[in-house]
Amino acid sequence: DLKMMVERVFAQKPVTISPPAGSSTFGNPNAKITITEFSDFQCPYCKRGAVLLNTLINRYPNEIKVVFLNFPLDQSCHRQIERPMHPFSCQLARGGACAEKSGRFKEYYEGIFENQPSLTGESALQGLTKTGVTQANAQACLDSEEAKKLISAQIEIGIQNNIQGTPAFFINGYKIDSLLPLEAWDQMIERLKKN
Repeated sequence: DLKMMVERVFAQKPVTISPPAGSSTFGNPNAKITITEFSDFQCPYCKRGAVLLNTLINRYPNEIKVVFLNFPLDQSCHRQIERPMHPFSCQLARGGACAEKSGRFKEYYEGIFENQPSLTGESALQGLTKTGVTQANAQACLDSEEAKKLISAQIEIGIQNNIQGTPAFFINGYKIDSLLPLEAWDQMIERLKKN
C-alpha cells in the first residue's frame, strides 16, 4: 500500500548527511529536496535505482537534487565486507570520483550501469577513457590517494547511517532502504514540496 510506504518513511527521525567534497550531484544544486543515494556500480538493483532517479530528475528538474555516494560491496575498500562480493566495485567507484573531477561523471555513470553485465577489472579505466580522459590521466587518478580517500569517506558515511545493502536512499534525511515504486516517490516529493 503506497500510503503506508510513504508514512513509514516519514515516521522516522530524519538525519543530516554531509557528503564529502568531490561527491557527484545531479539536478538543481539549490533544490529544496535532496535525495542522497548510496550505490554500488556492480549491484543490479542499483542499476534500477539509477533509472528511477533519472526519471525523477526529468520529472522534477527544479525541485530535486540527487547526491550520489559510493557504497561498494567490495572487501578491497569496504572494511565491513568480509567475503568476496563485487570484485570491481571499489575500482569502479574510484573511476566515478575521477570522472567527477573532470566534469564527466554523468557519462561515466550511465556507461558503467549500461555495461553492468559485462564489467571487468578494466571497466573503470575504459569507462574514463570513453568520456575523453586520457589513459595516462585516468590510470593516475584511479591509483591516487585522493580518489581512495573520497570513496573511504563516502563508505564511512554509509556505515554511520547503518546502510546494510544497496541501493539505499535518503530524501531530506528520511531513510529509504528499498526500491520504492515511482508513485511513492511522487507522493514523497509532493509532500516535501509543500513543507
